[in-house]
Order: sequence, then structure tokens, then C-alpha cells
Amino acid sequence: MISHNLVLYDLLDRKMEVEAWGKNFVINYMEGDLYELAKKLEEYNRSNVLKFPLIWLVEGYDTKRNHLERKTTLEDCQILFITSAELNDRNQKRFSTTYKDLLYKVLSMFYEKVIKTSGISCDNVDRIRVYPLKDMMEESKPTASGDPVLSGVWDALSLTTTIEIKNECFPQFEIKI
Repeated sequence: MISHNLVLYDLLDRKMEVEAWGKNFVINYMEGDLYELAKKLEEYNRSNVLKFPLIWLVEGYDTKRNHLERKTTLEDCQILFITSAELNDRNQKRFSTTYKDLLYKVLSMFYEKVIKTSGISCDNVDRIRVYPLKDMMEESKPTASGDPVLSGVWDALSLTTTIEIKNECFPQFEIKI
């Protein structure tokens, strides 16, 4: 058995850079729920680290462990590719700038990283949903009357896929019993 969580952090967190608008941006990665995401974004603010672009594996996926074949499968993962949004931009501008120049590049880099890493793969067929100007204050309210966990507006892509990890390819993340 391996810690698939640590495999993904090791593979993705601050390991890639994307060029957009004449600047290089380090891509951050994290896994968890909205509260964990809020804490991580606060941590980035305190340490003066650019928060975005961010790849966020949302908690709630199923983990299937095949002990005979020594592989771990993360089923129906929702992975968000996020950047901050300009409030006054219209969707057509977002799609020709933020999405074309940044978010789709980050998504492609994610695929390349997974495909080129021995022992890890994702579905050949997946689903992508576009979220222009996602209002995170509304999205992150725990209840209708509760305070939001997050603030701000984002442009985002949501990828739904399955990730398979061959345990023997990552012995450093094996959980010894």
C-alpha cells in the first residue's frame, strides 16, 4: 500500500512552470476540501507566494486498492485548475486570454506530467467543465446563512478523471505495516 496523496504532491506541487503574458508562473498543487483550500491560500498570502495557477484535487473521490496487482486507483477525481479572474472581463475575453493563455496550458502540462511519469496514468477519456468567473464566496458557504470560507472570483477548469498508480514505481511512498 502506498500514500497516493504524497505521490501526487511529489509529482505536482511547485514542479512545473507555465509561461503566460511574458511571465513564468510556478504551478501550485493541493488536495482537500474548501477549508483546507482556504488555509492553503492564507498560507500563500502570509509567505508572499503567488497562489495561482493552482491545481486542486477536491476531496471526495473513491480510492480502490488492488493488492494482487499492486496498484491504487483514484476514481472519479475532480481536479480544478484555477486562477484569479478579472471581474470586468466578459466571457469571450476570458476564453481568449485566461483560458487559452493559461488554464488550458496548465491542464496540458498536467496531462504531460502524468503521461511521462512511469507508473502513473489517467483516463484516455475524461470530462472537462468550464467555470468562468466562479464566485467563490457563494460557492463556499457551508449553509445558506453561513459565512463563506473563501472570497474572490476565479476562472477555472474542472477535470473529472480516474488516476491509476502502480505501487512498485513509488517505493518511497510505501506505507509499511
